[in-house]
Amino acid sequence: MKNIKTTKIVICSLSCAGKTTLIKRLQDVCDIEAVEGAKTLQKIANVSKEAFKDLDRDSKQKARARFLDYLKNLKTPKTLVVDGHYSFWRENGDFEIAMSDEDFRTYDAVLFLDIDTEELQKRILQRDKKHIERESLRCWYEFELLGLQQQCQKHNTFFSVINDDVYFLARFIESLATKDPYLLPHKVFERFYTQYHKTLQKHKKIFLVDCDGTLTKQDSVKEFYKHKEVSHYIIPNAFCNHRFYGFYQFFCLTQRRLEIEESLFLSICQKVYHHIALYPKFVRFLCEQEATIVAITAGIRPIYHLLFAQHNIPFLLVSNDRQSVVSQETKAYFAKALRELGYEVLAIGNGIVDIPMLLNAERGFLVDSPDRERIDAWLRLDRDRQEQFANIEIINANTAITLER
Repeated sequence: MKNIKTTKIVICSLSCAGKTTLIKRLQDVCDIEAVEGAKTLQKIANVSKEAFKDLDRDSKQKARARFLDYLKNLKTPKTLVVDGHYSFWRENGDFEIAMSDEDFRTYDAVLFLDIDTEELQKRILQRDKKHIERESLRCWYEFELLGLQQQCQKHNTFFSVINDDVYFLARFIESLATKDPYLLPHKVFERFYTQYHKTLQKHKKIFLVDCDGTLTKQDSVKEFYKHKEVSHYIIPNAFCNHRFYGFYQFFCLTQRRLEIEESLFLSICQKVYHHIALYPKFVRFLCEQEATIVAITAGIRPIYHLLFAQHNIPFLLVSNDRQSVVSQETKAYFAKALRELGYEVLAIGNGIVDIPMLLNAERGFLVDSPDRERIDAWLRLDRDRQEQFANIEIINANTAITLER
């Protein structure tokens, strides 16, 4: 088995979230090798579960380092899926961080299993006979989620929030293991840059512009699923929590769209685009710029392809379709990668899905919209991003605007 590069994925969440159970269910439907994190760690340390908790910090760190060495040396053609913890809650209200920088360098992907804190409270009481206040669980949940997001961003490690739907999760893990060029942001960017690098060289300035709600008054995805012929292909509550508007959620939607017969899919796109209204002054302003305009959207590609063709809009288009997945992480990667190539990047968006792109651009502009309330609520939970967000300018796409200082 020489030269095998084993894909390593860790599924994290709070205690009793169901990580181990989920991984066992995954084994029944996809080709993975499961590693029970806690049990393997205790075996390496040669102590019981309770004894491990009582070890001093240095002893725990040494055991965890040996556990990572074990994973690195475990050669298998299968994808390794590990259940893990970023942190542990302590009764004094503090958190013990379990994952080190080396963890994020070891794993190819970190997935966070979402769970309702009320359900979690019941499980902990039932299993451990321990009552933890819901506010404490909420704080732990936020600490774990934000910590994982920030560390993955720091180490360029793939991160996404997932649910316990084995059907979609099995496909998602398979796509991660095969490095699906239509999913991973750097692969999506490589395909785009290969196709358009000569066009991009015409200008040193690039505008990355969202479409749904930014260039248009409607959301193409919502309009698409209003048609009864395809309405049952929407995933219920896929985006009810906008903080998790990421890889996994877009992947699931794309997978469902692949189940739609292609002629029907294109027929609905044809119907929808006739009812999408642009912000004409905003589009005209962008067309007049000495810059390359890249329309990058989680909207549906054929709809915007038809819309741009009808209005003779010369924007480059990066979008979701029946294969590609464009998420907030993809948008952020485009902004970062283009800046690293020496371009002046300005980014414009209207929602939470656009915030990482705005933060990674040289200048970011937020089109004021009803989503502002959700954005403000989200940012209050993440002080680092709140400070960065203060540099983003608010604009109005419905009027003639000037983005020049």
